[in-house]
Amino acid sequence: MHWIQSEGRVYYDASNRPIRMLGAIVDITRQKNAEEELKRFKFMADNASDIFILMCESSSLAYLNKEALEQWGYNEEESLNLKMRDIDVLYNKKAFDDTFALAQKQTIPPFETVYKRKDGSAYPVEINMAGLVLAEKPYLFAVVRDITESKRALEEQAKTNQRLEIALEAGRLGSYELELATGLMSCTPQCKANYGVASNESFNFADLLAVILPTYRDYVQERVEKAINEHSVYSAEYQVKWPDGSVHWINASGKASYDENDKAVLIVGVTIDVTDQKLLQQQKDEFIGIASHELKTPVTSIKAYAQVLERILAKKGDTQEAAMISKMDAQLNRLTSLIADLLDVTKINSGRLQFNYTSFDFNQLIAEVVEDLQRTTQKHTLMEDMQETGQVYADKERISQVLVNLITNAIKYSPHTKNIIIHTRLVNDEVMVSVEDFGIGISKEKHKRYLSNFTV
Repeated sequence: MHWIQSEGRVYYDASNRPIRMLGAIVDITRQKNAEEELKRFKFMADNASDIFILMCESSSLAYLNKEALEQWGYNEEESLNLKMRDIDVLYNKKAFDDTFALAQKQTIPPFETVYKRKDGSAYPVEINMAGLVLAEKPYLFAVVRDITESKRALEEQAKTNQRLEIALEAGRLGSYELELATGLMSCTPQCKANYGVASNESFNFADLLAVILPTYRDYVQERVEKAINEHSVYSAEYQVKWPDGSVHWINASGKASYDENDKAVLIVGVTIDVTDQKLLQQQKDEFIGIASHELKTPVTSIKAYAQVLERILAKKGDTQEAAMISKMDAQLNRLTSLIADLLDVTKINSGRLQFNYTSFDFNQLIAEVVEDLQRTTQKHTLMEDMQETGQVYADKERISQVLVNLITNAIKYSPHTKNIIIHTRLVNDEVMVSVEDFGIGISKEKHKRYLSNFTV
């Protein structure tokens, strides 16, 4: 089917009768097709959520869709006089001419620039361009997308990464990414420094295994495989040998990421050189080993003197004094037991102490502790509010130690009050003990630290 355009003129005789017509017929199919194509283009463009621009070779704007007019603040009449230099803050005529010519031959890769609105405000955009021929006339077609939010997100991400890098550097933490298929590693300078490697040197998983002491290599690989199989966090502590021959302790951790087939493809993690901490631990262990002998000797001597003194007082008939010495001897037994536990390096390192379970009367233990501690204070009265609890099966010495800590803290932190009450209750076959004082208490901000080590 073709479109035809015809024009002609009618000629008349002397009597004003039409006698002939002269004219021309033109096939305008291509023109009509171009008009239809332009209509379809405008329909599509006006319903798009992105900005569509049709530019002439002169850089004037042949067409702007509704989204462009709304975002930039122009009406259709104003848009007829716009050129690219009015819109593109970074407009350069030569660059535009080169791009226009190139777009007629090939696709232009996406690029970023800055556009400005009618009110003068500027914002970043991403441009996708292509050459377009309409009605046998070349144009430059562009799709424009506002990337303000993505730019802002990238800037925030950059700031976050910078803060993270500062935090990692401050903590001497090195980060890495390990590609499991290739063994290639991407490491921060600090991560490489933890292994004695210069920042400009290559350092991959094979290099890492090479610097790990042979004793730990299988262990490290087993820990990595276990974490991958269980979808858990990988954590390992091992020794490495630096190029200068020095041996260092490394603490490493990481977590794998998986593809759509649940296959591990990447491990991301951190490393830290803990050599100094290990050295301090060793020094502490050595100190404890020495202290164990130094502390046990005077305690043993005091115990011996106490036992001799008790026998002497008993022979003299000083039963009350002898009983007090007997109690001191019992406390020395507790002190000896505590020293043995606290100075056991293996127990301290593992964070576990041996519990010796026996059956005993809980209220009787309370009474004994209260009696002993009452002798240590003249300002306070230790009062017992105890319900029947019966026998319990527990470590008597450990329970006694906890009670002593609670009561002595109550004495310490209630200097201007007199009474301290020790309560016991039987609740659902469990014994509950509480120590009530009327001192300064604990501020709300410290409530979460009740169970922290060395909480004051």
